[in-house]
Amino acid sequence: MKKVLFLIFVLQSAYGFTQNSSCENFKNGVFRAVDGEIDDETYRIIRNDSVQIERDEKYGIEIIQSIEWITECSFRLKFLSANKVYQEKYSTPNDTIPLIIEIKIAGANFYSYEARYEGKSKVMHAGNILKLE
Repeated sequence: MKKVLFLIFVLQSAYGFTQNSSCENFKNGVFRAVDGEIDDETYRIIRNDSVQIERDEKYGIEIIQSIEWITECSFRLKFLSANKVYQEKYSTPNDTIPLIIEIKIAGANFYSYEARYEGKSKVMHAGNILKLE
């Protein structure tokens, strides 16, 4: 499955890449994080105008965050709540610090991003998101 997602991402990069693509397409929908940087986890992300829900299918974690678009291609995520599994195993004091997500490259149905804590310049994570719906 990971190879299939990677192949889709590579093909989209080659044939559907536009550096100046609008980020409007990513404000609502269902997404998958395709990311091998931290621990090769795959997440399902459901996003609408004001809320983003992240579900870690492997560990049964659900995180709910408010989303506020700052610019066309950057947004702020604020932690609202999480299920018991997350609270018991992964919750940290940093949960209260908003994340700023910057979309660096946008294609037809994917984007590459960098994430940092609000008020900090150091990038804490970078990855790729594939839009499913």
